Amino acid sequence: MRKNLTYRFALIVSLLITAMPGFTQINSFSDQYLGNLFLLNPAIAGTGRYGNLSVISRQQWVGWDGAPASQSVTYQTKWSKSRDRFNPFGFINKGQNTFSNVGVGAGFFHQSYGVFQLTGMHLDYSYHVYSKKGHLSFGLSPSIFQIGSSTILLADPNDPYLQNPIKSYIVDFNAGVHYFNKLGYVGFSVVQLMNSSIKFGNYGYPQIGDPSRNPDLARSAYAYGGYFFELNRSLGLKIEPMAVVKYNAINGFRFDLSTTVHLKDKFDAGLSYTVNGGLRVFTGVRLDNLSLRYLFEIPVSADIPNRYTTHMIQLGINIGQPIE
Repeated sequence: MRKNLTYRFALIVSLLITAMPGFTQINSFSDQYLGNLFLLNPAIAGTGRYGNLSVISRQQWVGWDGAPASQSVTYQTKWSKSRDRFNPFGFINKGQNTFSNVGVGAGFFHQSYGVFQLTGMHLDYSYHVYSKKGHLSFGLSPSIFQIGSSTILLADPNDPYLQNPIKSYIVDFNAGVHYFNKLGYVGFSVVQLMNSSIKFGNYGYPQIGDPSRNPDLARSAYAYGGYFFELNRSLGLKIEPMAVVKYNAINGFRFDLSTTVHLKDKFDAGLSYTVNGGLRVFTGVRLDNLSLRYLFEIPVSADIPNRYTTHMIQLGINIGQPIE
């Protein structure tokens, strides 16, 4: 009896891990960073001039049954006094004593792939240290999410260990550090510090002594950096090259390179390439305190035919920014 239960549990875990052939994302939402870097690093909370509300929907590999789809809603802001004044780079003009040292944020996220779904939320806290030349922040974020399925048909619906809906709750933490000034930025973060495991009934995965084998739950680390090259001050024309190094305990390293062209902080467009991943084209427009961005991705990996394209759309709102 226990042997059969173990077999069924192993089958379910296998479905969870291999629900999509070629599904090798470092982390469920790591590919949304081009629209919202806050998803990678809680230290971003409060680093902007205004509070930012971001809504992102991403549909991966359109036309592939059960392809991953993800949605996120985040808000992050500076915990500051209403009389504080900022310049365009986010720094307060009145001196160091008027700076707010705390940033806060929160987010909700949902992802589906194959027969499984992941839903959760996170709360974010950051502490800021300022200098005349730059801005350093440290962030910590607890998160809780549920992973499971309600569509798997079990041979024995009365099984006390494996009953529909199959689900497991996970608590984890994210942490990071972020530095920026008017010329560029660098950062480092670790997502899912606890290297979480799955548990249904009395059975868990991974087993004792076995490191996490699910890339969606395994610990992931990110290092990134970008620089602003000003080409024409009167036009507000800048080029922003950016590099991101991603590491996952299961999938190993991955590298992203991107270049974004900015015009008067109103328009942007760019290209991004993931080594052994995909080629992305994105563009965005900002109207007062509203922004809209669209991203289109073509797979370049031999594992995914290039006809299965990916689409992402983001709506952003700067809370507190006056409408001109």
